Amino acid sequence: MDPLLRSELIRYGEMAQSCYDAFDYDPFSYYFGGCRFPRRAFLDSLHLTRHGYDVTRYLYATANIRLPNFFTKSRWPNLWSPKANWIGYVAVSDDETSRVLGRRDIAIAWRGTVTRLEWLADLMNYLKPVDGKKIPSRDPRVKVQSGFVDLYTEKDDSCHFCKYSAREQVILFNATKNSI
Repeated sequence: MDPLLRSELIRYGEMAQSCYDAFDYDPFSYYFGGCRFPRRAFLDSLHLTRHGYDVTRYLYATANIRLPNFFTKSRWPNLWSPKANWIGYVAVSDDETSRVLGRRDIAIAWRGTVTRLEWLADLMNYLKPVDGKKIPSRDPRVKVQSGFVDLYTEKDDSCHFCKYSAREQVILFNATKNSI
């Protein structure tokens, strides 16, 4: 394998894995469903500073699935967020890494299925047209797995962390990336 391609795959793979490693999946934790590390210390906490990126934003998603109470997220009565889960982050290459790469690199990393609600959303294994979720597509026949597209596009105006969908959080970041 080409050494440059190999290093790119390893870097991005480690960034994706870090989302699993940082997810707080302890139901007795006040921050259950969140990230175990503060944004500014995220890469350092996971020994990933060697990649030369700065985490600029955390990403959150909500699963608006109406289920019985036994799917409660945390054992704490006043959870940090009863509706949102941390799913990943946006990281931007620092000046030195950008110089080596020959470009400013923006990585969007998020974890896959972890929580019970996410698994249930995944079990609704059918495809949905993306245009029905207001995702631009040149071909109206394009479809996406329903669990993922729901987590990607759902939002809840009453929740600070998921006032914007994961999709909107990424788009808003791109709209403001010049201010970084």
